[in-house]
Formats: sequence, C-alpha cells, structure tokens
Amino acid sequence: MEDEASAAIGEAFQRWYDVSIRQAPRECVAAPEDEGMRLPKLAAATFPELGSKSQAEQAVKKGLLRLNGEVVETSRIVRADDVLALEFEPPKALKPDKLRARLRFIEHLSEQAMQVWWEDDDLAVVYKPAGVHTKSKSNYKYAAFEDALPAVVAPPRDQPDRLALPLAMHRLDVPVSGLVLVAKTRTGALGISAQFMERAVKKVYTALLVGSLPDGLSRVDTPVDGDDALTEVTLLEDTPHPNWGWLSKVELSPLTGRTHQLRIHAASLGCPIVGDDLYWEAGRTARQRLGVAAPLPPVRSKGALLLQATGVSLRHPRSGAPLSVASPPHAKFSSLWERAQGAVQYEREHGSAGDST
Repeated sequence: MEDEASAAIGEAFQRWYDVSIRQAPRECVAAPEDEGMRLPKLAAATFPELGSKSQAEQAVKKGLLRLNGEVVETSRIVRADDVLALEFEPPKALKPDKLRARLRFIEHLSEQAMQVWWEDDDLAVVYKPAGVHTKSKSNYKYAAFEDALPAVVAPPRDQPDRLALPLAMHRLDVPVSGLVLVAKTRTGALGISAQFMERAVKKVYTALLVGSLPDGLSRVDTPVDGDDALTEVTLLEDTPHPNWGWLSKVELSPLTGRTHQLRIHAASLGCPIVGDDLYWEAGRTARQRLGVAAPLPPVRSKGALLLQATGVSLRHPRSGAPLSVASPPHAKFSSLWERAQGAVQYEREHGSAGDST
C-alpha cells in the first residue's frame, strides 16, 4: 500500500512537468510613484511569480528580468515610464535522486495533513503543516511547502494563462500551520496579489494564549518595528490552567501584514501564544509593564506554536464572486484544551494537579 501511495504522489507531481508550456513574457510600466525604487524591489511587488526581492535579483542576474529591453544590474534605479519585462523559464524536471527526495518530502507533509480545502482552475486553498517554509528557495538546503504543491494541486484545464507551477501567494511563518492561497493561473496570481495590496483578503487565525485577556478587548494596535499594525481579537472561550493560570482560545484577524504581527500583538498583551519561545520574554516584559500580578510561567519546552490560519475570504479573481474557506484547528489545540480542563477538574476533586503540559 505504501508503494501504491508513493506511486500516486509521483504521478500527481509529474502532471505539472509533463505538459510543455511556454509562458509569454509579462510586462509592466513603472508609475510615477515607483520612481526611485530599485528594480528588484519593484519587480518583486509587481510580479507575483517572483515571490521575493531575492528571487527578483536572481531573475535580473539570469537576464530574465529586463528594464526597457536591456539586461541591467540589480542596483538599477527605476524611473517613471520604464518598462519592466519578465520572462519565464519552464519548470525543469528533477533528476531521479532529487525526485525521490522530493516525493519523500511530499509523503511526509501528507502525513502531517497537507491537503486541498478548495480548488478550481485559477486557485486553490491548501493546508500547510507547521515546520516548513512556505515559499520555495526560502532556504536552499530544504524543500518548502510550495515545492510540494504540484503533487496536491491539479494543473488548470485549458487555461491559456496557466502558471508553470502552482504559486503560494502569501507566507506563513515556519512554525505556523494553516490555509494558504495558491494561484494556478496569471489571472489568479494577479487578482489575489491586487486584493492583498487593497487589504481585501481577510485571514482568520486560531490561537491559544497563556493568560486572561482584558475585558472588552477587540483590537490591538501596538506598532511592529515602528510601523502601524492592527489586529482584531475575538475571545472564543477561556479556561483555568493549573500551571499557566488561564488559557484563552482566540480568533485573530490581521488588518495589516507585518512580520510576526500576531505573535508580537499577543505578547504585547502579556498573553503570548502557547509555544512561542521567540516572543515569550516580550510577554513577560509586557506583564510587568501592565502591572499583571501573575508571573508568566516558563515556555513549553519543544512545544508546538499553537497558531493556525483557519480561515480566508476574498473575491474570486476571475468571477468576482465572494469566496470563503475555513478549516478546523489541528487536534493539538483540542488536546491541550481538554488536558487543561481535566487537570482543573482533578485539582477540584483531589486538591492538587500534576503537570498537564
């Protein structure tokens, strides 16, 4: 059965590579407000396929990203009315040893619940397990979630603007799991990208926080790295915890897209996300600043970060119809919650509780 599963994954993965496709070059004209930007920075923001400034720099070096028809250096400054043109390399078939490694990686992600939650010819919504980068080449030593997408996302049927490979349209932090928007056509990529720029894409995350939220809290606007940042907060329920005092289950909706915004905002309340060793001390400092009497207990050692993207809403990039996709939190959320409640019940009945973590 394992061999059959591996063969099925391999066949699905090869669908994107077996179809010969040549994408037409993409062009855009720099607007007056773009003047003064470096070419890679503007190109990364303009062409969703590039994904990042570093990938745009690689495209410049390869001669795939040109300015006014010329191959230029990565430091070139863009002027208004300059023409940016991006050519696309067809996907290269993996060598046998790399293909075997890739298929093993995909099997591992499939075991971690990677799956499609919604799909049509333009886009898909796919669950990313925790522990992997979202975008390909984020770390050249390791494969990423995007590298596994050809195995789970079907190529579009008879779409002249199909992409060479499926494209993750936004990132989740390595330890964060959840729903990711994936484009399969240029129409999908451009439409999703435009809605992100308009802040028309609504994302919802579920998180478990250590501590009790202030009464009536609905928004957090603590700046992130000096930039304005805004997160909507909805308390779903809370429960006493024998070691942490309180455990709060919340929905978080970022209205801005700052790096680590949700983790920073949770810590700024003195209620860091369970397992967030990166911002745990910031949560401790926030408690002292806010005058919270209860000290923050130690972070769970080797514990998962209990933050998951559980919902996404947008307009369909081709039809304009509203599209909303939701998935339940991972079982580890309910497991920790039930253990906390069980420990409290035990404490009530027997007068003490062991470590429920």
